[in-house]
Amino acid sequence: DLVELMATTTDLAREASARITAAKAELDLVTGGLVGPLDDVRLLMRERTDRYTPLLEAYVEVADVIPSILGWPTPKRYLVLAQDNLELRTTGGLGGVYGIVKLDRGSVIERTFRNIAVIDYQPGHRYIEPPPALKGHLLGETSWQVADGGWSPDFPTAAQDILRLYEIETGDTGIDGIIALTPHAID
Repeated sequence: DLVELMATTTDLAREASARITAAKAELDLVTGGLVGPLDDVRLLMRERTDRYTPLLEAYVEVADVIPSILGWPTPKRYLVLAQDNLELRTTGGLGGVYGIVKLDRGSVIERTFRNIAVIDYQPGHRYIEPPPALKGHLLGETSWQVADGGWSPDFPTAAQDILRLYEIETGDTGIDGIIALTPHAID
C-alpha cells in the first residue's frame, strides 16, 4: 500500500536526503584533474546526486502531508462541493451538489453526494446574516447558506465560511477539510 509505505518511510527518506547532501559536499571537495577513470566516477556521482536530490527532497516534503490527507493513521472526512461555474461565484461557482468522502489509509470508505437543496432549504434553519457585499448584491434578505458560502475570492476564507454554514445547517462537526470542484477541474 503506497500510503502506508509513504507514512512509514519518511524518516528513512530524510536520512537518505541528508546522506546525499553530505555526499555532494564531499564531492565538492574533490577537485578536477583526477586520473581519467577517477574523474569520470566523480562526474558520474555528481550528476546522479544532482539528478536525484530534488526528487528525494520533494518526496520528503509531501510524505509528511499526503498520508494524513489520505487518512493515515486516522480516517479523514471531507466535504466536497461541486460548483456550477455557469452561476458565478468567486471560488468557482454556485455550490449545487455536496458530498461527504471519507478516506481511511488511502481507500475511499464512504462517499455520498446530494443536491445542496437537501440541506439549504430544510424548514427551521435559523437566519444567517450574509456578508454585506453578498447581501446587497445577490441575497437581499435571504439567509446565507452553503450553496453561496464561497463568496470570498480567498479560498481558505471561503472554505471556513462554507464549513461553518454546513455545520450550522447539518449539525455535522466531523469534517476535516473541504474540496471544491468545478466541471473544468473534472474535465
